[in-house]
Amino acid sequence: MRNIREIILLSLAVAVLIGCGKKADEDEGGSGDADSISQISAEGAQEQQADGGDAQAAAEDISISYVAAKWDSGEKDAAIAKFLSIDWQDGSVLVQIPGLSMSESDLISLSENDRNSVVQETMDLLSSMRKLFFHIASEAERLAGSGDKPKAEEYLGAIRNYGSSLAGQDHLQVVQMHGKAATAYAEKKLSELQ
Repeated sequence: MRNIREIILLSLAVAVLIGCGKKADEDEGGSGDADSISQISAEGAQEQQADGGDAQAAAEDISISYVAAKWDSGEKDAAIAKFLSIDWQDGSVLVQIPGLSMSESDLISLSENDRNSVVQETMDLLSSMRKLFFHIASEAERLAGSGDKPKAEEYLGAIRNYGSSLAGQDHLQVVQMHGKAATAYAEKKLSELQ
């Protein structure tokens, strides 16, 4: 079990170093067995459906995947506004992406195809979010330079809260590393404002 975990962690680390922009081969393994991923995603969806369609639409609007999709589609202002308005301590923000709401042991228990799918989806999301939070940090620097220190602190505080939401032990280690990096970066920039 320890060797499998080390192999997965090494694979995730290599994927981070190589970059996250490559798509997985669709020829390999066909559609795969998505039962495990569907089950993980369905748990969050069932809770949302219990509250009705409006609640589900509202949950999608505050999900991390919604923010990343806005960013990736070029709707930068909408992505930034949504990023700043989200309560990152609300765990429901992360449940739509299985890789953000599972532990290492959960990932290891998946089939190889499902595991690869979760890892790819997670890495793509983290790549988009990294670009977004660096852009927000640049905006914070611009705001601070123009004398709007409170707004700059708000932007950097949102990045810190985002990172903190991902840094817990209940996440995959690559997600934890991303969260810790975002938190440390925001705290460094906040200290520079003082």
